[in-house]
Formats: sequence, structure tokens, C-alpha cells
Amino acid sequence: MFTYFHCYLPETWDAQVKAGLITDKTAGVRHVMTIRLDEDKKFNELAKKGSELYKIIAEKGYPFYIDRLQGGDYINPYEYDMDLIEEYKRLLGEKFFGFQMHEWLSNYKNDLNCLKGLPDDKWTAEEIEKDVFRRNPFPFLNLSFMTAEEMEKARPKTLEDFLSVGEKIYERRQKQTRGELTSCDSYFLTFPQEIKRGTKRIMPEIGQQTPNTRIQLAYARGMAKAHGIKYGAYYESWGGRPFSVCCYQKDGINEWGIRQAADFPFEMK
Repeated sequence: MFTYFHCYLPETWDAQVKAGLITDKTAGVRHVMTIRLDEDKKFNELAKKGSELYKIIAEKGYPFYIDRLQGGDYINPYEYDMDLIEEYKRLLGEKFFGFQMHEWLSNYKNDLNCLKGLPDDKWTAEEIEKDVFRRNPFPFLNLSFMTAEEMEKARPKTLEDFLSVGEKIYERRQKQTRGELTSCDSYFLTFPQEIKRGTKRIMPEIGQQTPNTRIQLAYARGMAKAHGIKYGAYYESWGGRPFSVCCYQKDGINEWGIRQAADFPFEMK
């Protein structure tokens, strides 16, 4: 069954429905989660029982997932109301698609590259934070795969170390979400590692930043068929110079809570 996941925003949902963009036959809902959002736009508040989002999901039974637990953004140590997660699982069953785990291994590599100049004797959570903020003076710590405290214990010396650390963090996040990760990979296509750890939904990120889309999709489709799980694609529409994308804005802020380039290495158009 084909499902197109529409971003839920209270400001735009009704307009999308009236424009005919959201139809019961193919519609799904994705809730964008980022540390930059105001509290009323974060999951525990926006999706609570009785909210407009909850009513839509309960009435329509649309497939639903959280975009994202982590990856491609500042690490977000948000504490999800797991009772609320269980409520959505009760409502939707297999149509609850959980939490997107975005580009986890490539994000780990990028974080390590950012810190490669930090000597071993300064490889502590405090010094890691200082070094990251010095190189990337944004409002939040610009690590994507793990917290500084986790990173302190995870400086790999070999490829085997790198893979082992990455897989252990994936397992930790899978446990944290009670087995509800949906993987989204780009140039590290780690479907076998994810499926081995109980992942029930996989998707490559495709678009102008990543070549060989047909290979990505063929690989995902084959792995999904072989293991009896679901697969899809996450389309990225950003790119160019300056690195930017066309997106919805209201009062100068978009769905990702980005107001200006100083908020994130990104330009809105």
C-alpha cells in the first residue's frame, strides 16, 4: 500500500485538506520533532490525547510517525511520554511507524570528523562540547548521533570500533523507543544491521544530494521482501548554494523551528 506522509502543522493542515492534497486513500502523518520547537509544538503536547492531531489520527486511522528521534539535526535529549506512544500503538497497530532514526552511521562519522582535532587527553564531555561550540557556534550542541557524554566513551580507533559503537548506540535507541525505530539511511545503507536489531521499517533518503537512487530503492525493496518488513523512501528537497529549500514559513519560522541561518547551517527560501 502506498502512503504519502504529510507534515502535520496546526497552521497548515486544514489548508492541505481543502486543497485536496490529503486524501484518505494515501494519507499518512509525520510529526517533525526538533529541539528548536516551542513546547506546544513538541510531541508530548501537540499529540496529547484530545489534541487536534490525536483526533485526526483516531478518526481517520492514518499511518503516523515521528520525524525524528535523532539525526541530521542537533541531538535532542527529549523525554517522550511513552504512555502516549503506547496509546498511538493501540490506535494504529502496525500503522504506527514509530521514530525515524535518521542517517545514524553517517552522522556518527560526521561528528567524529568535526572532533578529529581534539587530542585524546581532552576527550571528555566538557572538552567535546567546548570544541563543538567553538567550531559551530549555533544555539545548541551540533552533534547528531549521540550526546557529548556518550561520545566521551566512544572514540573509535579502527573501523571495527566505529561499527561496534554505532551498532551499540542503535541498539540503545531501539530499546529507548521500545523497538519502534524506522531507519532512514543515505550513503551508509545499513539495512542488515538494522533488521538484525529488530527494525520493522526501512527507507533510504533520496534526492539531489545522494546519487544512485535506483540502487538505494532496489536494495531497500529487496531487503524488505526478504525479511517481510515495510520499506519506503524519504525525499530530501534541499541543496544548492546557498544550502537551502523552499518551505512553509509563518512569522519567519518554518516547520523545523528555523528562523534564520544563525539557528542552523541552512537557509530558508
